[in-house]
Amino acid sequence: MHNANEVARQLISRFAPEYRMQIRLDDQTIAIACNRADIREQLSRYFRHIVEPHDGQEPQVFVLHADTKEPSLASPLTAWAREPGKTRQKEAFAELAGGRLIAKVRTGMQFLVSPERILALGDCRSNLNQVINVINARYITHLLQAGGVLCHAAAAAGAGTGVAFAGVSGAGKSTLMLHCVGRGASFTSNDRLILEDSHPVRMRGVPKLPRINPGTALSIKELQSILDAERRRELEGWDADALWNLEEKYDVDVETIYGRNRIVHAAPLDGFIVLTWSRTNGTQCRIERLDIDDDPRLLEAICKSPGPFHFDESGQFLSGYQPPSPDAYREILSRVPIYRIDGGIDFDAAANHALEILQIKT
Repeated sequence: MHNANEVARQLISRFAPEYRMQIRLDDQTIAIACNRADIREQLSRYFRHIVEPHDGQEPQVFVLHADTKEPSLASPLTAWAREPGKTRQKEAFAELAGGRLIAKVRTGMQFLVSPERILALGDCRSNLNQVINVINARYITHLLQAGGVLCHAAAAAGAGTGVAFAGVSGAGKSTLMLHCVGRGASFTSNDRLILEDSHPVRMRGVPKLPRINPGTALSIKELQSILDAERRRELEGWDADALWNLEEKYDVDVETIYGRNRIVHAAPLDGFIVLTWSRTNGTQCRIERLDIDDDPRLLEAICKSPGPFHFDESGQFLSGYQPPSPDAYREILSRVPIYRIDGGIDFDAAANHALEILQIKT
């Protein structure tokens, strides 16, 4: 069996990643080393709200761009088993002594993961989003090892207040969060949220910019400039269903669009909104406060299992999808007001409710 740390040392020696940077999220610092100056600059720009000068600490993430396709670092590879209902294979993996190799099926990117470090190897310039994801995966692992639970949720913050949004994929949680940011809230997280087992409960977001589809960009005035003029003209004639189902993602540069200091990655959690509404439901949207077990869809929408990059305090990785234990969520969420929004979609009404929770007057 290959030794992950030995393979890492060989790759670091070969690619000589001399360009250093680091980011800080509360008490967690992640140092990053790149073998290309332009990649470091792109990462520094993306994380500019949390970047700080490198203080000499050993990097936890190495970004090794290769101009040609690299052979697999290990074989055979096993397909990563995804959660029920998701069939498209995204990753394959091989266990190594002291770590794991994870290969992205579509892009060919390889990630060598161990408790000491993560190496990203491949066409990192074209797949910078995957590099950003593994940097965030290291932060998520830190928070989960400290006792947090992972949620499939977006979140926004006020002045010492916070609200989270969950729902099945495509329910509009990111769109609702951005409606709130456009009306005075701060961005906290887009798709992953960690809840701390604290009194009161605190939420921590990850530094991943919102990724939206064209329908969201067209529906929110501040975001229309994300699409170039030609693409806007092409899409303005599409019907709502076609726009809703269009898989085409754009990053929202929060500070450029909404102004500096509009990103707050940690806040108390004052309410959790779960969207069970539907665009095919012709009734008025209904907002109800419930207990977490009043509707099984609530926990189903909120709970999220860590993926192949996560390992526990002993260095043990998951071998595939494992449903999260609902009891840990129940204990934490018993201290948080839970709201279900059902019926037809009404972003204005939902945003009004969220802003009330955040104590933001518009």
